[in-house]
Amino acid sequence: MEIMTDFSKAYEMMSDIQKKEFPFAASVAMNSTFKQLVKKDGHLANTMDRHIDLGANPFTKRGFYAYFTRKNRLSGFIAVKDKNSYLDTIIFGGTVKPLKGNQFLIQPVNQKKNKYGNIPRNTLARKSANTKDYFKPKKPMVGKYGVRPYGLYKHRPKRAPQLIIKYSEKTRDQRGFYPAGRDAARYYKRHFPTNFNIAIKNAVMSSKHRAATGF
Repeated sequence: MEIMTDFSKAYEMMSDIQKKEFPFAASVAMNSTFKQLVKKDGHLANTMDRHIDLGANPFTKRGFYAYFTRKNRLSGFIAVKDKNSYLDTIIFGGTVKPLKGNQFLIQPVNQKKNKYGNIPRNTLARKSANTKDYFKPKKPMVGKYGVRPYGLYKHRPKRAPQLIIKYSEKTRDQRGFYPAGRDAARYYKRHFPTNFNIAIKNAVMSSKHRAATGF
């Protein structure tokens, strides 16, 4: 997410001491705004639920990080963490691929989901390993209504096996539906000026204190 700030007009109106402290104050203000965006209960985490059905889980809400600025490098950015790379598809759209270790995308059928609409972690691996109660057919299964979907089935004595998790296509296209960049830019433009005013005021006061005391 790239956000640009034009300081030229404001800089022309600054006093000499403000201009001296400007790089430090600008860096502090930019980083403060970045933190407000990406922290655990920050703006991106709080607004994500507006765009994701049933809301985003805590792991997804912690999926962004900030590359902070320095007073001699007033450039930074907000990006998606590597372990949350699936957010890129949610934001920009693209091709959804199976989770690591799987050949197919999975779809719960008779599997209980958590409050976020997802299969609880390690459920598929745990049930797949339980060959006494569950199985994956090696060949297409033909039932009363034709060929049954490929997936994980549960053994049921004297009844037809029950499809628990369906293995659907290997990939699928998905449109982007979470405008994280737009939301972040709007928040930044709204809150950065306040953070900068605070930062430049504190920097000037600190500078005057050092000049007066010699420290």
